[in-house]
Amino acid sequence: MNKHTRLLATLLFAVIIILAVAITRFYRNDTGDTGVGGGSVDVAKLLEADSDGNRIFQDSSGSCGLIDSSERLIVAPEWQELKFAGEDRCIAAKRIGGRTLWGCIDYEGDVSVPFIYSSIIRREVGGLELYTAESAEDGTTVLYSSSFIPFSGRAWQSCALRSDELTLSSAVGDYIYCVSGGELLFKRATVSGSVMGKDYTVDIVSRVLLSKLTVPMIEKMTAGAGSYIQYAFTGDDEMLSKLTTGSRAGFSQLFPEDHKILSKKLMGISDVYIYEKRSEDGRPHFLVTVTADTEIGYSDETGQKKSLRGEYKAEIEYSGSESDLTAVSGSFTQQEPDYPPPELPPEEGEAAVPGEQSPGSLQDGSTAPAAEWSN
Repeated sequence: MNKHTRLLATLLFAVIIILAVAITRFYRNDTGDTGVGGGSVDVAKLLEADSDGNRIFQDSSGSCGLIDSSERLIVAPEWQELKFAGEDRCIAAKRIGGRTLWGCIDYEGDVSVPFIYSSIIRREVGGLELYTAESAEDGTTVLYSSSFIPFSGRAWQSCALRSDELTLSSAVGDYIYCVSGGELLFKRATVSGSVMGKDYTVDIVSRVLLSKLTVPMIEKMTAGAGSYIQYAFTGDDEMLSKLTTGSRAGFSQLFPEDHKILSKKLMGISDVYIYEKRSEDGRPHFLVTVTADTEIGYSDETGQKKSLRGEYKAEIEYSGSESDLTAVSGSFTQQEPDYPPPELPPEEGEAAVPGEQSPGSLQDGSTAPAAEWSN
């Protein structure tokens, strides 16, 4: 073999080696082997496995990662803890800013639930799988479905689970759900409010009505009842801004045309209800009714200042759904207070006070001589 032939053979061998290395690296990357430098995975301890044979493992430093059934690396060992959560997803813990925070990652290592929770726990109610995640900042709870879709898109003050019921609590209300057909159904809502120092409660148990309402809608209408009452008693236009973004022509105060009224004082709130109302505009309509226990100061027909107390019913109508719900009117059903009948002056010859004798009358009904009664 001459010199040129040996050189050519050497070059061909080098090319074959380079191609072999390139093919091997391509194969490893394509099959998910992301081990550093293409080396073997550092598996110190095998932990739980999913139904496809994927395994959570710990490396020699105690960090957790994920390998497949052929021990190829899926998720690098950079997590304090990993737990399978189905649908190619893991609940994960990571040290961030000096705290252990929990979130979720997929099998690509991408974050699918943000790392803002102090815990994420699997729950079950009525055979339905759920997850509760507690905020590391304020202790509120986000409820997730088995697919990690947040329920109602909000955080809750607390979450209590029983065998077949779930109670979610906000700052103003408690909401009970039951499981039927693998879904959560709205069973009851109890919401509280306060206006001018008076507390009130709305309690909804109608399944038909609850199927058309959401928690934000209920809370908005409950608070709106208080805003309208304050406007009705004080005339504060700022309260109307909380009720509607449209025309204010449909809102009136309590007995606005009664000029005898000197003062109106709210003594209490009761009988707050929410109803669905039929409409012809193709939009949902709801009616909130509220009874105001009221003390009214007024001037009677003789100009004397008097007071009376009565209960008066108000109606606030809402239109729209959760995204655009707004009040369209508010008024009291009664046009004036329940005034007592006017007092009649005593007729001539009758006693000024029933049961008492008028001056000049004797026991037998005769009249005494005028001289005996004059001074």
